[in-house]
Amino acid sequence: MTEVMGKAMSENNPNMERKNDRRLTLAEVLNDIDDDLLAEAVRFHKNRKAALMRTILLAAVLGLLLACSGLALAVSDLSRANSEFYLRTLSPEDLAMGDNIKMAFDGLKSADMLTRYVAINSLLETYNDPSARQRAIKAVTPFLNDPEPKLAEAADFVLDILQEKFESSYLAHLADGSIMFADFPAYSDYGSNNQLWRIDPDGELVRYMSFSGAMNYIGGLLPSPDGQLLAVELNSYKSSFIVVVDVIEGYVSPELIDTARIRWGVLNDRPVQQRIDYENYSNYSNLRWLDNDTLAFDGYLSYNGAAFVDSVAVTYTYIPDNYNPTQGMVLTAIE
Repeated sequence: MTEVMGKAMSENNPNMERKNDRRLTLAEVLNDIDDDLLAEAVRFHKNRKAALMRTILLAAVLGLLLACSGLALAVSDLSRANSEFYLRTLSPEDLAMGDNIKMAFDGLKSADMLTRYVAINSLLETYNDPSARQRAIKAVTPFLNDPEPKLAEAADFVLDILQEKFESSYLAHLADGSIMFADFPAYSDYGSNNQLWRIDPDGELVRYMSFSGAMNYIGGLLPSPDGQLLAVELNSYKSSFIVVVDVIEGYVSPELIDTARIRWGVLNDRPVQQRIDYENYSNYSNLRWLDNDTLAFDGYLSYNGAAFVDSVAVTYTYIPDNYNPTQGMVLTAIE
């Protein structure tokens, strides 16, 4: 009966008959496919799936490694941020801490590294007060072992002075027994603070002089062989400067690099311009005393916004004659 009904349905429904024919044709095609070909197709499918899984796994591992590396770098940066700091300039508020010794002592306990650094250096100003000086020595000494190099170096410098060892390379010893130095030594890549201090022959610490204009940093102090004169190396962000001081006679020279730049420019038809901010875009190297009165350096003199830079050998001689209108550092050779 079923066969009759199926036959009847097929006869009554041509579309169903065509559908059955298509199914039969597909089955016949599949039966004709080689078994080895089917097995190869299965293996290809499995290998492709395995390769895809390996790729996904490799990507996951790489992602994990990159994430860990990024985390390690972040932790390292955070660690450096907590243990190191870069200082380019000191604010007037920073420099004023030395006027309030109580604030300086309190600053040693601050959680802020910059505040501690400023406080250590500011305690230099306890030098003239024996009681405050001993207290400062006790308070600063633990910073010698601070993991932050700037704090440890600041403590070493301050204690060298407060304990009257006077062995630091930042100190200049002069012929009259006085000692000159800049505070906040080498606090920036450009140098020390532009304030010169003097411990006079009587043992009193005094502010000697500071520099204005573009002379923002003291890069170094170079005494003459006899200790009578002191060459002060100064820097800005763009230029270098040299000033010579005779502490004993109270003489301060004009700025030597720009003086040489102007003289050379006039002699060689260079466009000599003087900026209102006193930046000269010039530099020097090999600063040296040839004798007690003669200072020489190699100058790199800039003109027209550094369009021209001339390399010259410069020599100055100190003439300490009060009756001579050219008294002081006289430009004696430039070539």
